[in-house]
Amino acid sequence: MIGPATADEHKKVLKELLHHPLLEIVEQIPDLPESPATLQAHLIVVLQSYSDQFGRKSVNRFIEQTLGTRIYCCYGPWCASDGRAFDTWPPGMRIPAREFPDFLAVELNRMKRNEPPLPPTAAGEELFARWHGPPPRS
Repeated sequence: MIGPATADEHKKVLKELLHHPLLEIVEQIPDLPESPATLQAHLIVVLQSYSDQFGRKSVNRFIEQTLGTRIYCCYGPWCASDGRAFDTWPPGMRIPAREFPDFLAVELNRMKRNEPPLPPTAAGEELFARWHGPPPRS
């Protein structure tokens, strides 16, 4: 887990991570590490409380060095417009903190089935199909 877990908007996320029987918080660090290759995790949760909390270059370097790992940036209400105003985190890695418990249950089932995570370059259609099912056929 990366980021301060003290913000009110992340209390549900932290509770879910701490009490889930299939998860173990291996490490909690306050900021993105310079060399994330040392992280040995199948799932990395980043807690974002405000828009400029993580710089674009740091995020890009972090993603490049952890490709193939499930990375999700759980953001609070102050970051809700980041997908329009900022493009620091790829859309497929951004999860509203209020939706994290339900999202986590689905994502853990995908991990059990050995489904790969979406790539950071996933298009909007891929995200929609992943989270809501494929579009109806005409």
